[in-house]
Amino acid sequence: MKIAALTKYRKRLTDEKASFFADWPIEPEQREACWQNLAQTLDALIALGKRGRLDDATDILRQCVERYNELDEGFICTIDREELCEILYEIGDLCGLDSSEDWVDEWRDW
Repeated sequence: MKIAALTKYRKRLTDEKASFFADWPIEPEQREACWQNLAQTLDALIALGKRGRLDDATDILRQCVERYNELDEGFICTIDREELCEILYEIGDLCGLDSSEDWVDEWRDW
């Protein structure tokens, strides 16, 4: 677990909040819910600490993807899906997950 890098990513998420999901054709409340899901996921991963187990990080990321499944009302289209997957794989890499395994695809409905 690369806690320092996850913490840096979380800071960027806050500092650049307006740019996350900015191009998505959704209501402000939906945009905020998508952002909050990502923020809560990063907070949970950071809370695992440097000795956090990969299984725990995987579970947190799976829950994140499943929350996006619940939030999606058909608005996560191809371009948005690619953007969201890129974000999730980047975070997963910081946790030690292998992005070449397409783990997001195993859990997503969008």
